[in-house]
Amino acid sequence: MLKTSIVIFLKAIFVSYCMEIKIINKKEDTLELEIIDADHDFLGLIESELNQNSKVLVATYKKSHPEFHRYEFLIKTKGADPVEAFNKAIKSAVKTIESVTKEIVSQL
Repeated sequence: MLKTSIVIFLKAIFVSYCMEIKIINKKEDTLELEIIDADHDFLGLIESELNQNSKVLVATYKKSHPEFHRYEFLIKTKGADPVEAFNKAIKSAVKTIESVTKEIVSQL
């Protein structure tokens, strides 16, 4: 059961890495994105990473339609480029996933 769970977890990570990101609107302090083929787990982790950044005022996302894997992501910053904040959050989220995966695999 544990090995099956790890395989499912790793597949979810791979799908998240292959997501498509479209910029809908970009202003100096605001970024609106459409993210396609992602999942709640990965987007929740990115949202959490963004909300830990003191220069991010708002980071939130919602599913555009219940039957499709399309999400709207909003980032508002104060004194920071929202694109840079988003990129930093993705890199941090990927490091977190890699660290957790290594820890799980080492316990097998």
